[in-house]
Amino acid sequence: IPVPNFFGEQNWKLTRLNSITVLFGKNGSGKSVLLRQLRDSNHETIHYIIPERTGNLTFEAGYLAQETSSEQRRAYSTTNFIDGYRQRIITRIQGYFLSRGAARVERLPGNPEELESLLKLLLADFEITLRGETPPYIIKRLSNAQQVTDISQLSSGEAQLLTIALDILTIGAMWDIQNKDCRILLIDEPDAHLHPDLQVRLADFIMLVADKFKIQVIISTHSTTLLSALGQFGKEFCSVIYLSRQKREFQAEIFSEN
Repeated sequence: IPVPNFFGEQNWKLTRLNSITVLFGKNGSGKSVLLRQLRDSNHETIHYIIPERTGNLTFEAGYLAQETSSEQRRAYSTTNFIDGYRQRIITRIQGYFLSRGAARVERLPGNPEELESLLKLLLADFEITLRGETPPYIIKRLSNAQQVTDISQLSSGEAQLLTIALDILTIGAMWDIQNKDCRILLIDEPDAHLHPDLQVRLADFIMLVADKFKIQVIISTHSTTLLSALGQFGKEFCSVIYLSRQKREFQAEIFSEN
């Protein structure tokens, strides 16, 4: 993997990558830079989820063309932060329905009920319906049947889980509909604002989605909770790389029982 000029010399060499590989390292060790360089090697089959995720839960028609183009998705995610991340992910739900059709019939690929079931496992306190309309979702809090229409109605952790999950699911489902041969998902620090319990749920969710859509996943994190949960759920299919700025060659280590 080429190293950008500002980061030093030589190239990165990563070996023994697993179905799930965790990049674990200090701030400044190059996790985000490495992931973006890897994404740029083939944006058609590699998707990068940025670490700073903000915005509201609104549909923005102007983002639709960008969200259905891997080249344009790559163009706006060259840094750790973009405006309107959540609006882009909500809009991509429409891109998913454009890929398959809006009708809920078996003859069409990419069953939205399967995506809703996975969301339910992750966000058990909500009922989430995806649809090919505007807005492209209905979210209800089960405790009081309140419909969620604004980000202020969610905690920061709930908002993070919802939008990361939709980002992962819509990309996986679109790749599946397009029958992509290679599918690699790069997730940059998904643990931000998440309680340890939610990090464990997210680890389980990632494993289920990766298996369903046959996706290879590389995750960067600072969280020992997320790291250990991925190892627990993934077992021999999960490995870790301890990233350091002083090195250029890294070998992924499979999780042991300990």
